[in-house]
Amino acid sequence: TRVLTLPDTGNLTLPDNGQLQLGNATGGDLKIYHSGSNAFIDNTTGHTYIRDNGFGAIELQPTSGEKAVVANANTSVDLYFDGGTYSTPKLSTTASGVDVNGAINSTVSAANTNILILKANMGTNNNRTLTFKAPENDSGVAPFTIVTGNSLEFEVDNARTLFIDDSGQVNLHHDGSTFAKLSTSATGLI
Repeated sequence: TRVLTLPDTGNLTLPDNGQLQLGNATGGDLKIYHSGSNAFIDNTTGHTYIRDNGFGAIELQPTSGEKAVVANANTSVDLYFDGGTYSTPKLSTTASGVDVNGAINSTVSAANTNILILKANMGTNNNRTLTFKAPENDSGVAPFTIVTGNSLEFEVDNARTLFIDDSGQVNLHHDGSTFAKLSTSATGLI
């Protein structure tokens, strides 16, 4: 058994590319080192766990004081944009899913590509999907398409304004009225 004694400063100083090697594997199971340009933590066995058993948070900061990822004990994981300037996370996990603060942008790389698919798991054989599809060409006049196998309802201030049922009938409502003011059918307007 060897004992490592630190100098009075309490610092263990290694030169560039000098490695702190931990574990029984030749060269260490875990290595911590600096190449002269970059810092590395290499694990060659199992998982790597970073823990805060004081029930606080674990923060990844690209520069001192700038949050990027914060894993909070027993609550959310938060992602930040420029965390030194903006204190509100852009994406946070919750018990029921995620909260997004800001816009969600998507880039379409090819024509006829689905850009956003929303799925709600409503139980066995009752899943709901809403798909937003990009135009089939980039002519500037081709529309986006919304696809669903279920009814689709639009509301303004919690009042139904447009309802499209799963048979394709379109119903226009005024200010949440119970009955449609105008509806379509296979033969025209009702």
